[in-house]
Amino acid sequence: MYCRAVVLSLVGSLAMCSVSLASSGFVVTYQGAKASGMADAFVAQANDPSANYYNPAGLASLEGNQFSLGMILANQNKWEFRGQVKNPDTGTYAEGSAGARNNILVAPHFYFAHNFGNGLATGLGVTASYPLSVAWSPSSSLARYSKENNMLPLTINPNIAYKLKDYGLSFGAGFNYTYVIASQEMLYSAAQTGSVPLYGRAEVTGGGWGYNLGLKWEPLDYLSFGATYRGKMHIDMSGDLSATTTALSSGSSWTGLPSSHVNTSVNLPAMTVIGAAVKPTKDLVVEFDAQFTEFSSYISPTGTWKDVWAYRLGGQYSLNKNWDLRAGYAFDNNPIADSKVGPNLPDSDRHTVTAGFGYHNDRWAFDMSVGNMNCTNRTVDNDIQKGSYRLNVPFAQTTVTMKF
Repeated sequence: MYCRAVVLSLVGSLAMCSVSLASSGFVVTYQGAKASGMADAFVAQANDPSANYYNPAGLASLEGNQFSLGMILANQNKWEFRGQVKNPDTGTYAEGSAGARNNILVAPHFYFAHNFGNGLATGLGVTASYPLSVAWSPSSSLARYSKENNMLPLTINPNIAYKLKDYGLSFGAGFNYTYVIASQEMLYSAAQTGSVPLYGRAEVTGGGWGYNLGLKWEPLDYLSFGATYRGKMHIDMSGDLSATTTALSSGSSWTGLPSSHVNTSVNLPAMTVIGAAVKPTKDLVVEFDAQFTEFSSYISPTGTWKDVWAYRLGGQYSLNKNWDLRAGYAFDNNPIADSKVGPNLPDSDRHTVTAGFGYHNDRWAFDMSVGNMNCTNRTVDNDIQKGSYRLNVPFAQTTVTMKF
C-alpha cells in the first residue's frame, strides 16, 4: 500500500488540474476557424455549423445540410517560471527557472447541421472542449510538484432549433455528454512519503452530462443579438494510481507496476455569453461579446476562486462574394487566487489577438485563423514558490465545410 497522504495528494492535484482547464485560455471557446478569426465574437452571428457550439439558435438560419470538419493546433511549450521553489525535503527555497517541454496540442471539431425547411433545424457537434498537456522538464524543481498533466476530452452535443421567421427570433437547445481521459505524474521525496522516494502516476476516465440553451434575434437586416448558456457539468472519474521507487526513463510504460484504485470528480462551470453584431456597411460586420463564467459556485465556497468576465471584439470584411478577412481581440480575466497558482495551474489574465480568412462558394467553405494568447506575467508567493510565470500560446485553426 502507498502512503495515504501521497495518494490523496496526487488525486487531489489531478482534480485541480482538471478544473483549471475550464479557466485556461483558448481551449474553452475556440471551436471553429471562422469564429476564432474574430476572437470568438460570434454568438450573435452563429451562421455556420459551429453554431452547434457557439449558439444553437443559429442552426435555424442555415440552409440545407452542412457538414464541417477541422482542428486547432497550439504550441504549449511557451510556459516559463522564474524565481524560488521550495525543496520539499529541506523546506528551504532555492533560485531556479523552469520551462515546459515542447508540446504541440491538437484538438479536432466536427459539426453537422440540417434544416427541415419549416423553421425547424437540428445539428450535432463533436468537440475536444478542454484538452491540456503540460509537461515540465523532469530535472526542474517544479517537477517535484507537478511533472506532467494531460487531459483528453470528447464532447458530443446534439441540438435542435426553431425560428419564428416573422419576428426574426430563433431558439435553440441541446444536451451534451463529455468523456474525459486524464492523467498526472508527480515525484515524491522521502520526506513527503515518510519512507522512500516515489514516482507516481494517476490515470482516470469518466464522463458527465450537461445542457445548453441559445437565443438569436435579428430585428433588422444589419443588427442581431445572441445569447447562450451552458449549464454546470459534473464529471465522476475513476482509475488507477501506479507508483515505483525507481525513476522511469522517458517513454517507459507504467503497465505492470503496483497500483491502487482511485476516484475523483470535477465540475465544469456554468457559462453565459451575450453579444451584439452590427453591419455598418454591407461588406463589414462587427461583433462584441461578453462571457460570464461561474467559478465561485463550485470551486471554492471560501472565495479562493471567483466568477470572471471575458470580453471579445471581432469583425469580418467581405472582399467579394467569395473571400472574407477577419480579425479580433479577446481579454479573459483570471479566476485563480495567487495562493492557488502553481505548476499545474499557471494561469493569469490573458490577451488574445487573432486574424483569419475564409473562402466560400455554393458548395464549399474553407476557413483558417491564427492567434496568439499572451498571458500577463503572474507573480506568486505561496507555500511552494516565489516568482513569476510567463505564458504564451500561439495557435492556428482550420475548418472545412461542405454544403449539400
